[in-house]
Amino acid sequence: MINNKISYGCQTYDPKKGFIYVFPCFILLAEFVIVLGKYFESDTFVVGGWIFVCAVPFLFQKKFKSIFTRRVELEFNNQSFLIEEYKLKDDVLVKELNISWSDIKFYKCSFSTSKITYLVVFFKDGSSKSFSFIDEKNQDQAINEKSGFSLFFYFVNQYNLDHQSEEGISLKPIFLQRSQAGFF
Repeated sequence: MINNKISYGCQTYDPKKGFIYVFPCFILLAEFVIVLGKYFESDTFVVGGWIFVCAVPFLFQKKFKSIFTRRVELEFNNQSFLIEEYKLKDDVLVKELNISWSDIKFYKCSFSTSKITYLVVFFKDGSSKSFSFIDEKNQDQAINEKSGFSLFFYFVNQYNLDHQSEEGISLKPIFLQRSQAGFF
């Protein structure tokens, strides 16, 4: 096997972390509106305040998402792939993860309409790791053009060519996912 090494840059967004930070703030703000409504004895204030509290996440959605978005550098080679996660603003390395192809049992992939690729890697030890890559590419582009997913898929195929089918990495479709002809 020829020793290939390919790098690719994109972004990732962590909605779980965002939810953990924002949901308590949302609850506190809603409670504050209710307490003020009771203090002023105004149902109109409570209803108006509730509408405002529900609208705030939509008004600041772009700013909020940028807080939990990171720049990602992916580096693929024949033995493993490396994921380096950096802060968007000051380019500080936040997290680094190196995954060996031989540790992977199978993976699942899905594509969102908001042009985010979701990849879940399941390891031979029973654990799993989820990734999201903001490539600004729809499903067809992510499969057929250079993207985080297409590079991952290419190196999985290269790994599988050199290993027996029992040792290879397989793709498991997402529940109720429609398969693409010639791909899944």
